[in-house]
Amino acid sequence: MSNQFGNYLCQKIIEVSSQTDQTEIVHTILPKATSISMSVHGTRAMQTLVEVLAGNVSNLQTECLMLVRELETNILQLSTHVNGNHVIQAFLTSFKSSDQPSDADLEGSEIRRAYTQFIFEACMNYCFEIGTHKHGCCVMQRCLEKGSRC
Repeated sequence: MSNQFGNYLCQKIIEVSSQTDQTEIVHTILPKATSISMSVHGTRAMQTLVEVLAGNVSNLQTECLMLVRELETNILQLSTHVNGNHVIQAFLTSFKSSDQPSDADLEGSEIRRAYTQFIFEACMNYCFEIGTHKHGCCVMQRCLEKGSRC
């Protein structure tokens, strides 16, 4: 996933894989999810994985939560990292509650909140560190737009 050229193959495999394969992918990358997210090439593959999981969250709830729990342990580091912050933003974009903050919540948003709450909590707990960092402030901004609910 972190290879300069291999990440493109990984993205395509993730996009066309079956639910069973997606489950196996999550279990395989879990121990290295943070380092892959912070890799200049791995970040795109992780973003693709988050987007695909969000598209099938009703069948992959366990895998989504496993990934959340793994990334949660390094949320400050990821939020302020040049590449890692894009994976965190992918969660906020893929699991958003509505298209605009003023819009009513989308159906199932109460379930999807489980996959973003760790980010909102980090923004509250590390408000100064994330908010004053050049990459972290992008995460905070994403929390406030695109219908994400704090």
